[in-house]
Amino acid sequence: MDAPVQYGPRVTAAAVYLYSGQFLSKDRTATALAELVGIPLSAGTVAAMAARAAADLTGFLAAVRDLLAGAEVVGADETGLRVAGRLHWVHCARTGKYTLIDCHPQRGTGGIDALGVLTGFTGVVVHDAWAPYEHLHVRHPSAVCRPRAA
Repeated sequence: MDAPVQYGPRVTAAAVYLYSGQFLSKDRTATALAELVGIPLSAGTVAAMAARAAADLTGFLAAVRDLLAGAEVVGADETGLRVAGRLHWVHCARTGKYTLIDCHPQRGTGGIDALGVLTGFTGVVVHDAWAPYEHLHVRHPSAVCRPRAA
C-alpha cells in the first residue's frame, strides 16, 4: 500500500463513471458513493482517479481511432464549448458502435485533422456540408445518395 487507504478498480470505475459518464461534480460523486455504498471519498480523490483513468486511455483511444478510420461510413460534427472563457470546439467522429470526441481550439480543418480519424479516411463521411469537410479526400453523402425513383 502506498497510502493509509487505497481503493480498488471497481471503486475507481464507479467514481470515474459517475464523474465523467454521468457528469456529476467531484463533490457530488464523492457524496453519492458515500451515501449509496458507504465509501468515503474526497473530491480530490475523485479528481485523482479520473486523471489516472484518463492517462491510461492512450491505447484505447488509438484503437477507437483505427476502428473509426477503417469503417465504411463515419458521421462527423463539431459544436462550440467555452474553455477557460475562450471558445473551443468539440469534434466528433462516430459510427453506430464507436464514438470519439476531442476538444480543440480550432473549428475548421485544424480541429478536424487533430481528431485523427478523417485524415486518410476513404469511406463515406456524413456531415452537415460545412465547407472545411470538403478538404477531405472522402466520399460525401451528396456523392453517394441518390433520390428515389417516383
